Amino acid sequence: MRKTLSITRLYLDSKNPRHIPIENQKEIIAFLIENEKIKPLAKDIAEKGLINPLDLVGITEENKKKIVLEGNRRICALKLLLNPLLAPKKHQKYFNNLKQKIDTPIKKIEVHQFKSRLEAQPWLSTLHSASSDTARKSWSTEQQTRFEQEVDGKPDHAAALTILEFSLQNRFIQPEQSTKVITTITRMLSTPEVREAFGILTGVRERNIKINIRLEEFKEILRQYFNDFDNKTHNIGSRSNKEDRLRYLEYLKSLGKIPSSYLSEEIELLPGIISTTNSAVTKEPSSNKNQSRNSTYKKKQNGLIDYELKIPVSKIESVYLELKTKLKVAETPYAVAALLRALVEQSCDYFLIKNRSIQFHENGRSEKVKENSILRVKILGIAQKLGELEYLESKELSTLINECQPNRDVGTLSLLNNVLHNYAHNITFEQSIAAHNNLKPLIIAIWNKYPWPNEE
Repeated sequence: MRKTLSITRLYLDSKNPRHIPIENQKEIIAFLIENEKIKPLAKDIAEKGLINPLDLVGITEENKKKIVLEGNRRICALKLLLNPLLAPKKHQKYFNNLKQKIDTPIKKIEVHQFKSRLEAQPWLSTLHSASSDTARKSWSTEQQTRFEQEVDGKPDHAAALTILEFSLQNRFIQPEQSTKVITTITRMLSTPEVREAFGILTGVRERNIKINIRLEEFKEILRQYFNDFDNKTHNIGSRSNKEDRLRYLEYLKSLGKIPSSYLSEEIELLPGIISTTNSAVTKEPSSNKNQSRNSTYKKKQNGLIDYELKIPVSKIESVYLELKTKLKVAETPYAVAALLRALVEQSCDYFLIKNRSIQFHENGRSEKVKENSILRVKILGIAQKLGELEYLESKELSTLINECQPNRDVGTLSLLNNVLHNYAHNITFEQSIAAHNNLKPLIIAIWNKYPWPNEE
């Protein structure tokens, strides 16, 4: 159905295959400017005074919002020509100069509204083949993989895409590098010996990667891998062969990066991702192993917390039990994130009541941690103390420091703060799960490892 809509009513697609899932509209705009040639497209529109009349923008409605399914680059350019302040500061002058060249601002556009994403998919799949600065831009292998997963659930680079998203999440690589590495990651994972050494139990076409080594050990492997990615000595790039990859494994072993022992239970690398090789749950599972994996997946989807805590404080225990037994993270990511923040802060406050001498150390300075200190200081001050007592490992402490950076709109603490204090900040249930995974060692250390005195 064709409609004419105001540009300001249209939302850029957070699930656009051109990028990893991004909920914030300004962050989407920033990504598209840096990676998808928005500047030449906006210049072309400004010079012509209109967009290509042969290209119709496709939208659908989700949660009462008009979401752009086809034409995100064009709509992004039009939004910037109307309001250059939507761009990151360094690009605002460029778009403001273009805005001045347009005699009649383009405020409305004709669109075709689909009933759903599913209805639009056959049309989207035929469009992204031509490539130029101002026409539709071909999808990269990474982008095509995301689309294939949504259409038929069987992308060729499924495992590599999960590795890529996990690595971006942990800042092992930068977003601008992501389009260049996915096929190389697939090539590396195609070697069974590599998957075994990395602790990967699933295949290259499986999106929901399962591992049987500790998460921190897996992170160390990936951190080293991406550090060595462009090192010609190792030859693990696009021209590598199996011998190169096996030689690189020996190098990782010499650095102590390959674990010598493995976990008895598997771990989902990114909890909540649907399987691309076993996504259909049959009534009669072919084996007890498959049945166990399906039940594990459902458990992750339902409750955020799958471990026991010994909490002697009634209110904090109630918050913990609601997170563990009542809230389904896939259905209520905001409520889960809000309660997770409450659990962490109240746990910290109780710890501080019982331990009045906690100090927070940073950049050569120390300050006493109090109940009215900001949450970042509480978390890191207590974490430093627990680290000294060896109830937190150094890698776990490093993760907390990395996820609680000051004055930055990224990381676990920022996400939890924005859930409560920023009405425009959207999150996914995967982000709630990731936030919990980062805070889990602290929560367990406070309640299960720290030797609380018997208060009876």
